[in-house]
Amino acid sequence: MKVLVLGSGAREHALAWKFALSDKVQKVYLLPGNELVKNFEDNKKVEVIDNISLKDVESIKNFVKTQKIDLTFVGPEAPLVDGIVDEFKKDNLNILGPDKYASQLEGSKAFAKNFMKKYNIPTADFYIFDNYELAKKFLENYFDKNVFGNEKIEDFKDIYKRGYIVIKASGLASGKGVLVTNSKKEALEFLEKIMVNKIFGKSGEVVVIEKCLDGIECSYFILADGENFVSFPTARDYKRAFDKDTGPNTGGMGGYSPNPIVDENLKEKILQKIVKPTLKGLKKEGHPYKGVLYLGLMITKNKEPYVLEYNVRFGDPECQILVRRVKEDFGDLFEKALKGNLPESIKESSKKALCIVLASEGYPFAPCEINLKDLEKKLKSLDKKDLEDIKIFFANKKGRILSVTSLGDTFKEAREKAYKVVKQIALENTFYRKDIGEDVEND
Repeated sequence: MKVLVLGSGAREHALAWKFALSDKVQKVYLLPGNELVKNFEDNKKVEVIDNISLKDVESIKNFVKTQKIDLTFVGPEAPLVDGIVDEFKKDNLNILGPDKYASQLEGSKAFAKNFMKKYNIPTADFYIFDNYELAKKFLENYFDKNVFGNEKIEDFKDIYKRGYIVIKASGLASGKGVLVTNSKKEALEFLEKIMVNKIFGKSGEVVVIEKCLDGIECSYFILADGENFVSFPTARDYKRAFDKDTGPNTGGMGGYSPNPIVDENLKEKILQKIVKPTLKGLKKEGHPYKGVLYLGLMITKNKEPYVLEYNVRFGDPECQILVRRVKEDFGDLFEKALKGNLPESIKESSKKALCIVLASEGYPFAPCEINLKDLEKKLKSLDKKDLEDIKIFFANKKGRILSVTSLGDTFKEAREKAYKVVKQIALENTFYRKDIGEDVEND
């Protein structure tokens, strides 16, 4: 079996590595991959194809045909939202992922919110605007008159943080198109940046303004085959750039699995109230879901799950953590998803997994570039004993550079192992969060 993984980050490196562990898989192509994987990944089954652009779908299809690829798996959201699955299907090529219509769950927050409203899937109350002046007036009324549309803030249910509001660019914005604030000045400035200055281009032509849910965030992933689904191990990620959840939102600075907050009772609520209605709704609309679906959830004080966002692919860095705990043969599992005969459940390790992201200074807005030779020296100086239960997944020379993942019998052990390594490979112009897993260290 030959597998093609599309994408260039640490998430895609993790997927390629996991596929390469499969006895079924002879070769894994990573397109376009990145220079760090090319230099530092030692599994000979993995080959980086860096001469084809992710946007060049025709060339990708030709590569699939000439190399006789059995399965293509898409890492990032943009190709899915642009309809790569539909293009592959025209040529009867095997690709696992949602079609263009279903990918709107991530590609358009306005579509996702309306979809949830239509199928009674719990999410925050919201309004959608395609007119800047009307959106501006709505925010002014919220802060000056204490009203959210026609509702007084004092009448909000206790699942919401009164005084706070959430503004989202409807389209794709690499995780940077959301603001949670209790400041009128900040809210209006952000709205102007999105809708007037168009910092996210067309992605900001429509905005969603919603109430701010109060609780604990949680990531939940499933794999669907168009009819049935299975759940991946639970996980939690850290979105803010700096310790104690301060600084700007990022693509993710680390995480861990399993997530202790998700007990059997909560899992059942997530499946019955969110997963099943989502899949049923898409099927009803003529677009049965195939592939990985991510639910970004808020778990409120009364242990009720609400959807913050959908992603139509694995999260990054959650993917790097999950591949360490999933015991299934990925070649076998994803082939079954493609053919529509998923197993009843996914086997997972009893060990705890943790991930710390090393980023270059200036991330997420203006990241600097690191020197690869300096990184190589650091990696070569690592003691083999320190690398037991460690796997490093590589991304880029700037921004999020790499993910250090670890396994341990306890979160404390996994945490100690990961931090021991990340401290040794951090360069002068890099940073990482020091509090990943602190909240579960005693679990």
